Amino acid sequence: MTQLFSIELNDKSLLKDESNEVCLYTRGEAIKKARAFKGKIKPYGKKFTTNEMKMLQLSKSELHTVIALDLQGREDYVDSEDISEPIYSGEVFDAMLGEFTEHNKLYKKYKDDVIDELVVLSNICQYYDYIQLTD
Repeated sequence: MTQLFSIELNDKSLLKDESNEVCLYTRGEAIKKARAFKGKIKPYGKKFTTNEMKMLQLSKSELHTVIALDLQGREDYVDSEDISEPIYSGEVFDAMLGEFTEHNKLYKKYKDDVIDELVVLSNICQYYDYIQLTD
């Protein structure tokens, strides 16, 4: 949840900036400002449900050809208006690793360097929500 706060001064007015707009702060910043101006923090406006997401950018040219080809069709989103760089789930390499290792056990089709690269990519990307491939 995200809630912004204003500072209520001793005269019951709200702290404003040079252009006479109400100053809005996150809770931590509002507490600091309230101390500095000897006021109180007051919730301002509506509380919103928010989620923070992390995105990692990878260069497509650094990926093994087999991995780059297998990524086709796995996109979560492609920005077609701008530079057309696909965005994938942060777990895409982990999913591919599971598929490749199972497939490899059965057919020995992929070389160890592909599996090793997927292991590295899976570990690098484990703390990201999305992966964007750049040219």
